[in-house]
Amino acid sequence: MKTMKRRLTKAILTLSALVCLASVCWAQSPRVELADKRYNDPKGYFTVVPPAAWRIQEYPDDVRGKVAFLAPDGNIDLRVLVNAVDFSTIDELLEFCRSTEKRLGVTMKIEKSDFHGRQAVRRSFDIRGQRFLYVDFLIGKVDHNLAYGAPPSKYALYLPVILKSMETYEPILKEAGDKESLDHLVAKKLRLGRLMLEVGRADLALEYVREGLAIAPEIQELLKLKQEVDSRFTKPHEQAAIAGGKRFESKKFGFSFNVPENVNVYTADNPGPMAARINADTPMWIVSSVIPTERINVKVTVGESPTTEEILKMFQGDPHAGAIPQYQKISVMVITIGQKQHKAAVEHLHALRVNPPKKLRQILFVHNGNTFGFTCSTSVDRFDAANKEFFDVLFNSMEFK
Repeated sequence: MKTMKRRLTKAILTLSALVCLASVCWAQSPRVELADKRYNDPKGYFTVVPPAAWRIQEYPDDVRGKVAFLAPDGNIDLRVLVNAVDFSTIDELLEFCRSTEKRLGVTMKIEKSDFHGRQAVRRSFDIRGQRFLYVDFLIGKVDHNLAYGAPPSKYALYLPVILKSMETYEPILKEAGDKESLDHLVAKKLRLGRLMLEVGRADLALEYVREGLAIAPEIQELLKLKQEVDSRFTKPHEQAAIAGGKRFESKKFGFSFNVPENVNVYTADNPGPMAARINADTPMWIVSSVIPTERINVKVTVGESPTTEEILKMFQGDPHAGAIPQYQKISVMVITIGQKQHKAAVEHLHALRVNPPKKLRQILFVHNGNTFGFTCSTSVDRFDAANKEFFDVLFNSMEFK
């Protein structure tokens, strides 16, 4: 019976790591994830939200608006180039692109298209082992060129996040007082606010909505969207449970802890954006609202209570090495947690060789006859800060009843 109990607990704790890996891959997939904040062109021509974790390469000596966002994967990039031209119509832009095709001697698919309400020219072509997508549109006599390049084998994988990033692109209007331009700008803020809500970035959604209201405070659609942003992940009766800097208590499991500022606790009563991930085995997610990929998933094995030594033994080998090829153990040890530092727990530090690399801290303990696994996940470069500002705040403030 004791052996069966250990096997059951080990299987469920292994599942916790697998769930965390699935969460990491989902959150960091190049198909969906955008950066935490917008990039503002220092020369004042545009703003854009690039893909998450892509390196920024600027060109301060170039008088044009110019930047490159470089993927960690290598040889994959999204570039923006803004420069003055001597024409101002879509037909002239189309002819310019065709003349470029002839000059380069490369066969391109060139067509007129719509770029979020603006007439544009779209080009796709292969050259020197790379596949490219170019989008050009005009603001007066200024050409805005967005260019995506990748090896053909990876082009389709990164295209979704590229298109999402392109959706956030905003040219900065140099001339004020044009009602049509202002109407277009307000529509852009509405669309981008809705897009950010769609991808779970309420903070950026609020930023866009506020900018729209600063331009046109009377627009009802913007006011309604602001209400949606404000209430998307919280309800009035839930504020006490998830507000930053307050305590969260689970009477069902018999523990409470401090909730750091800008961190939300999601449960079956307050599922928020984690509704699809909350179930009997994983009843709680604790998620940063500033960096949504910085999170803790909480798993529970009801009615199972191995000793701390038994849990330690489970993790002294490489418990996930076979099931999770990306897994790399760092350390396993017994620690104490809680306000009085009297609750014994096993700390399991490990890394996941994903893109970008992740570092995880798993805290496992038994309380009231149940086994709990708190799996804390963040990027390698954020781990020390997240551990100090988020994870340790929670574990060092725990009280048990």
